[in-house]
This record gives sequence, structure tokens and C-alpha cells, in this order.
Amino acid sequence: MTHYYWPIVFLLLPLMSYASDFNPKGPLTFRNQNPIYLEFLNLTPARAVTLPKGEISLRMDNTYSNIFEQGFGNNTAVLLDTELLRTAFHLDAGIYEKMEVGIEVPFLHFQRGFLDSFLQNYHNAFGFPNAGRETVANDGFAYILTEGGATVYNVPMTSYGLGDITLDFKHNFLDEGDRSPAAAWLFYLKLPTGNRQNGMGSGNPDFGFGAAMEKSYERWHGYFNLAYFVNGGHAAIQKYMNDIYFSYVTGGEFSISKPVSIVAQLNGGTPLLKGTGMIQWDWPPMDLQAGLKGSHPLQKGEGPSLEWQLGFSEDLIADGPSIDITTFGSIGVRFGI
Repeated sequence: MTHYYWPIVFLLLPLMSYASDFNPKGPLTFRNQNPIYLEFLNLTPARAVTLPKGEISLRMDNTYSNIFEQGFGNNTAVLLDTELLRTAFHLDAGIYEKMEVGIEVPFLHFQRGFLDSFLQNYHNAFGFPNAGRETVANDGFAYILTEGGATVYNVPMTSYGLGDITLDFKHNFLDEGDRSPAAAWLFYLKLPTGNRQNGMGSGNPDFGFGAAMEKSYERWHGYFNLAYFVNGGHAAIQKYMNDIYFSYVTGGEFSISKPVSIVAQLNGGTPLLKGTGMIQWDWPPMDLQAGLKGSHPLQKGEGPSLEWQLGFSEDLIADGPSIDITTFGSIGVRFGI
């Protein structure tokens, strides 16, 4: 009787192969945009798989953030009032089987901005906390930490500047199985290439390591990253910093179609900063991030592909160090050599 099942199998084969073609695109690749956190190494969400040997990915990420953090603590005060554009160029390359190296070169631009009144109206309309925005004039600029009324750290408004360059290495040591996830080791080194006085970098190297995991089921894909970082310090604010901290990302992806997915993720960690008695400084960061990712072949068959991302980030702790709102856009190309 088993031969009667063969027509059913042949009818189901196209559906089964169609379901398996919903390849994961990966988590959204943007991190906490608090300008102090950007001066130090932190987790950029990553997949657990690596590029094939000889394949290269070039990508440009752009994040635009409206920032207002005002706090008063134990003889300390902080005021961050700016809009920040961060443009980061990424190059990743598969060098050996299941091994990948990468480099990120970021540029930052602090400015007065134009979104303050819009965000205040948005908060008022929905009854969201305003975090003290109404106490200062709209579209101002401040990036300052004081202690006992004396300035500890004060960053000027600047044009584009080079930030700290990050090098990374990834090794995919476990392939995804029927029940087991794919897993990889992650290693990071940050170089002090940014100007500390202008808020572009910390002035010291950082290093870190972590792990990434992912698992797929038909159109659904899940991700988890965890990383441990050791920072090299910051001359101006060293007494208010934790030398060791953790970052994590957990999220899911749903393949709307073969080329396009929707992604939602939680991005957080332990506090980088401490000792001021201010929620805006001492508390852990936590961001809810959501968006779309796409991958489109540029020719039939094997060949280069166009990669893109669009998304936003919203802080889940209104008075914490996470930024109120960040918009994100990314475009790149993936090709073999």
C-alpha cells in the first residue's frame, strides 16, 4: 500500500523545499546609542554562522538619535541634550572554513537637532514620561558631567569625527541540528582612534569575548548573544565606571517572504557606569529594537546580493542610560572573491 503515498510525497516536496528556503537574515546590527557607551566596546548583534571562505560583506550603518538625559545624584549632575548621527562602515570576510574577521570604522556627529518639540508633543499625547525635557529649551546642546559644581567631563558640539575602530573575530564551532542551535565564539578588540576630548572615543583600548546562538524553524528564527567586556578606562570619568560589564541580545525573526524579514529584539546589559546615585547614569541599559531586513540577489544564480535594514530603538527604562529613540538604516553588498 505504500506506493499510494508517493503522489502525496511529490505534492508535498515543493512545499517542504519552499519552507526551507526562508533563510534567516540575522538580528538588527545596531547597539545602544548613549554617547558615553559609544566610547567603549559593546555588543553589535551577530549571527552564529560565518561567511563562507572567500566571501565578503561590506555594509554602512546609519543611526540617528534624539538624546536627553538629565540627572542629579550624590554631589553629581549629568546633562546630555543632543542629537547624534553615527555612521559606521563594516567589512567582514570569511577567511577559513567557519572563521570570519571584521572591522568597524565609525564616525560621529553631535548637533542641536530638530526633534525635541516633536518628541515632547508625542510624550504628552500618549501620557509618556518626559524625563525633564520641559525644563530646558528645545534644540539645545549639552554633554556634561559635573561633581560638586565643577566640570568633570564636557564634550563640545563637533562636526564629523572618527570614533574608535573595532576589530572582531568569529568562529562557528557548532552547526545547527534538528534540535541543537548553531553556536559561535566572538572576540573583540577596540582601538583608541577617536578623540577623547571631542567625545569620539575613550582614549584607551578595550577587549571582549562572547558567544552567539541561533535556531530556525520554518519561517521563524531565534537569536541570542552574550558578551563579556573589559574596558581600558577613561581619564576623565574613570571613578564612575565599571571596568567589567556584560551585554546581551535576544530576539526573533519572521520571514515575511524569501527576501524580507521582520525582526524584534531586546538589547541590554549590566551598567557600564556607576557611583553617581543617578538613574540616568548608574542603571542598566535596555532597548527594544524592531525593524525589517532584506537580501536581494543582483543577478540570477550565485552572485552578489544587496543587503539592507530599517528599524528603530526605544528605551524600556525611561530614566535609564538607554536613549529615548533611535532610527536606523543600513545598506550593503555581499559578494565572493
